[in-house]
Amino acid sequence: MLYLLTTTTAAESFPRFGFTHVDRSSLPPELHASEELRGACPASAVVMKRHIGP
Repeated sequence: MLYLLTTTTAAESFPRFGFTHVDRSSLPPELHASEELRGACPASAVVMKRHIGP
C-alpha cells in the first residue's frame, strides 16, 4: 500500500493515478509515528492511499 498526504486542492489530481481518500484513523499504527502525521503536515492535509503490487 502506498500512502500520501496532500493539500485539499491537490487531492483532486490523485484519483487519476489510482489514489483514494481515507480517514487518518484507518492508517496503520506505524504511520502515526511519522513526523508528517505528528505535526510536519497540517491536520487539514488529505490522506490518500493506492494499492501497489500484485
